Amino acid sequence: MIVVGATFGWLAALMRKALTLRGLALNLGGGVAGALVAGLFVGPAIADGNLARGTYSVEAVLISMIGSLALLLVANLLRNSEMG
Repeated sequence: MIVVGATFGWLAALMRKALTLRGLALNLGGGVAGALVAGLFVGPAIADGNLARGTYSVEAVLISMIGSLALLLVANLLRNSEMG
């Protein structure tokens, strides 16, 4: 989950050209947080796998990816609304 979230956070930082230390840290943190929340709380309710117990499934990893992307989207939308 952490690797999935960090990867999406890094990709979001590259796409937004937020390569400052603060921008990179916010995107990495947001990606990891979204993946953890989705993987630990949403995943067991929907999918067969439980990432907290170490029982991985494709569905559980996909839910972590979606959670990471969702939190990054919301964070970047909020950041853009504050700037403009």
